[in-house]
Amino acid sequence: MSRMTRGVKRCVLLCAGMLLSACGVIEDSYSTLRGEAECKKIRTCQRGLFEFEYRDDLQICTDKLGDRLDARAEALLSECVYDPKEAARCLSRIRGLSCEAFVEGRASDACDRVYDCRGVGSDTAGAGTIGTEPTGQGPTETTGTKGGT
Repeated sequence: MSRMTRGVKRCVLLCAGMLLSACGVIEDSYSTLRGEAECKKIRTCQRGLFEFEYRDDLQICTDKLGDRLDARAEALLSECVYDPKEAARCLSRIRGLSCEAFVEGRASDACDRVYDCRGVGSDTAGAGTIGTEPTGQGPTETTGTKGGT
């Protein structure tokens, strides 16, 4: 896929995500929007990592994190339910994180309810999470309840 095609796709997804943010984030745009939100935090809070890992290019970062998030989402969707309203809250929480909280890995905590995996198998008795390591080097998948439900 060319950079221009990715740019157009990103623009369309961003516009769609913004229009639907009042009702929630549509699932097809979640990974791109989440990747961009986290990449902006990495660029601001971990500048050296951003320059080294993503060649100081927001689009490269967004594409890489978005692809990783898509792969994790596919794995979760076979057993979990996506919640568009929680996805919108997740993006808002990530944007509002301080650099300290972001570097500590709280982006994952901010999004721990986007995929609901309750009652699915014995190993996934909580809300499934797609998150990013504190270093911003890629998403991780965790399960468990956060904050009680």
